[in-house]
Amino acid sequence: MRLTPRSIDVDLERLQTDRSYRDVVQRNSIEVTPQFMLGFVEFDDQGWFWDRNQLRSFEAAVRDDDQAAKNGAIIVVFVHGWKHSADCCDHNVTCFRDVLKVLQQDEQKFAAAISKHGGPRKARRIVGLYVGWRGLSVKPKVLRELSFFNRKAVAHRIGDAGDSIRLLTRLNRLTKGLGSSRLVVVGHSFGGTLVFSALAGKLKDVAEGNLPDTFPDGDQCPERLKRLFLDEAMYILVNPAFEASRYAGLHELAVDSRCADDRQSPFLIIVGSKNDQATRGWFQLGRRTSTLFEKTRDAGQRTAMIKAIGHHDAFVTHRLERRTRDAVPEQTGYAKDKKAEKSCACEYRIDVLSPAEFPDPPVPNPNWRQVLPANANWILRDPHNGIGDNTPFMVVNATEDVIPGHNEIYSSVFIEFLRDIIIAVNRTTPQDPELGGNEVATVD
Repeated sequence: MRLTPRSIDVDLERLQTDRSYRDVVQRNSIEVTPQFMLGFVEFDDQGWFWDRNQLRSFEAAVRDDDQAAKNGAIIVVFVHGWKHSADCCDHNVTCFRDVLKVLQQDEQKFAAAISKHGGPRKARRIVGLYVGWRGLSVKPKVLRELSFFNRKAVAHRIGDAGDSIRLLTRLNRLTKGLGSSRLVVVGHSFGGTLVFSALAGKLKDVAEGNLPDTFPDGDQCPERLKRLFLDEAMYILVNPAFEASRYAGLHELAVDSRCADDRQSPFLIIVGSKNDQATRGWFQLGRRTSTLFEKTRDAGQRTAMIKAIGHHDAFVTHRLERRTRDAVPEQTGYAKDKKAEKSCACEYRIDVLSPAEFPDPPVPNPNWRQVLPANANWILRDPHNGIGDNTPFMVVNATEDVIPGHNEIYSSVFIEFLRDIIIAVNRTTPQDPELGGNEVATVD
């Protein structure tokens, strides 16, 4: 728990070695470093803010930051999952810090590339927000495993509660107020469940309020439908633990988003590992039991009620693979740093990521795919299941050499994928007049 909604300048090296210093950092809800700013907002089990001043202080700190005020910001929100918390040295927290450092390095590199061929373009401030809740509700290891279904219910409850929806609304408003900025929300495991629950109703309302009963062909599509879901926010759910049936309505929207043109960037990306045993084993066992006496109309509906979204082939739109299959563990980041397991450092080698090679000169008014680094170590296979190239909704099946398991989301190949997608979509941000953006439909 973060006790005080205020800022502290953090020495990251000292944090790894000085236990008493960790206690000092733990007492503050905003960490400030030269590379990034990291805030913390926490919820209780009923979905209420633990302390509303955490969010207010975070908003004030971002608005008062000179770099964010002048250049804009990339705000990355991470909502943790099962067995984790907002503790200063929780490994989700330590690895999130490293991800923010990587984003800062590449944002600087991208800004320099744009400045080289055009007007001055300074790097935006990298801002992180870690959303904490009681994903780790009990300490004994045996009891932790038995907490799966209880924590799933709590994640849905928090997502359905008003405060989580209010958090997303205020973060969108904060981002819009900065200009040339973008909000990215990442949820892992039950954190993905929480985010989807908070987002789904509002997202569907916006879609149903804008999509016509019948779609025009080709050039007859109105402008508002060509980039309906191009928004300041992008949502990425990694190994989310919710049943595919909850996504059925959005899958229909994905199929129906045929008017989307090349300017449309991803709005919702769901990534599920083929080797995620938590959402394949425990999850399906629980769903089979809890839905045993529920009436379904056919086998397809029954399957969607039992399987987690990442394992439901009927909704999968893309396949994520590693480009080079002969890499050693140290190059892929799968190998854990044993010393880090006992210190306040990330246990995965995120620092082995290949530097991104962005297009030079930058592509004017690009589709987000045109901005992806040429040296990417991952491949996103073409969409299928009737989904168009420009769909704002993506359900991605990741091979185990990209995401080895439920919690191994910090492998370097997957972090590289996240980095590249975030930077590419931010390169095409609609708020940046230098990049040819226009106002589009948004979700608050």
